[in-house]
Amino acid sequence: MLRKFLPEAIAVVIGLCVFTYVFCKPLGLAEGGMLHTALENSKIAYITEPSGNQAQFSYLLDGNPLDIRSLGAVYSLLILAGIILIIHFGKGGRTLPDILLAVLTPLIFLDFAYVSYVNTFFPQAAFFAAALIFIGIAAVFIKKNSPVAWVIPVILAIVACFSTFSVPAANPSADESPTGVFSELAFNARNGYNIRPSYLSNFRDTTEPTLAHGFDLYSSAKAAFTPNNLAFTLIILAAYAFVVIKSKASKIYLALPILAILSLAVPLFTVHRANIGMNLFAFNVFFDLLVLTSIVGGVRIIQSRNATLRQKFGVTQ
Repeated sequence: MLRKFLPEAIAVVIGLCVFTYVFCKPLGLAEGGMLHTALENSKIAYITEPSGNQAQFSYLLDGNPLDIRSLGAVYSLLILAGIILIIHFGKGGRTLPDILLAVLTPLIFLDFAYVSYVNTFFPQAAFFAAALIFIGIAAVFIKKNSPVAWVIPVILAIVACFSTFSVPAANPSADESPTGVFSELAFNARNGYNIRPSYLSNFRDTTEPTLAHGFDLYSSAKAAFTPNNLAFTLIILAAYAFVVIKSKASKIYLALPILAILSLAVPLFTVHRANIGMNLFAFNVFFDLLVLTSIVGGVRIIQSRNATLRQKFGVTQ
């Protein structure tokens, strides 16, 4: 029984360790007053003046104390539930790819770059929790070969658009000519692989912006080694789509590169270049799902090919 649910157990253990740190440290994301208008309209008041140096966790709601970590706990449970759904229904019955899925999913999606948004009012936190739940639900329908799975990408596209509205208004000077759009896409690609702003602190008690390090191997490696240009991004998305089309994989996976390029383009029409890294949050989620499915799916293809060779010729490659 334990072996059957070992992948899920691995994810739960990693999740509990990460979220224990997130809530006990605590870990958040300073917002520097960016959400002042939105919070004021929601009758939520700051207890201390917002800044980019210190993350805030205590607010007032109609004069009553509000600890943002209560909302963060809800997000965390949804995120962990989504990860467990992805692993449980993404398993294929082969040990190596299943263990890879169990390790890589929390390694990627419980990275500090993502979970630092949990204890905040930024809309990216709500999007992240919703996205993982919907991806987990999609995994259920993919497992059953149900066409209902195609509804999920549409929902994700709508939610991703709303997640970029952390800045009140779009820049009216944005150039929407073909040349201007291409230039803006290139700009977004250059800034698209680092979603945690270095100018905003992750901690409560600091005198200057300080980023949390520890469980951030994936985001650090991605920011450091991914070629941050539009050509690389388009080549990777096109190559992924080509492999999905040519393979026996469910064609629902074609939604990932489509959602990724859509999320890369959405800030052009919503927030333009304002807080661009943060507002490419959805792009990172879809790109990272693409990375995850590429690695796990690639191992499965190799194993399946080797099994076929053994059956036919008694050899492996």
